[in-house]
Amino acid sequence: MNLVDFHYGWLIEIVPTAAGYQAICYSPCRQRFASNPQASEIDAFYAAKQEIDYQLACRSLTQALQTLYEAGHLHSDDWKRLQQSLTSTVKTE
Repeated sequence: MNLVDFHYGWLIEIVPTAAGYQAICYSPCRQRFASNPQASEIDAFYAAKQEIDYQLACRSLTQALQTLYEAGHLHSDDWKRLQQSLTSTVKTE
């Protein structure tokens, strides 16, 4: 039986694997990612919560950059570089 819970609207499903337990997470818009295997269900759940928090922080930063760019407070080259640095570090499946 898989452990299922929610964090900020994201569905977290903890599944057993050969290497331990892995979290499969789904956003409300069905974005999906899988965490690295962990030793226990609780560790997998906490790892998933941290990754969700990271995903939400990146989204917030992306929205803030867009607002600054649209208001003319950020040059387009700077906006592109900052946006690329955010999207290149986001790990999704």
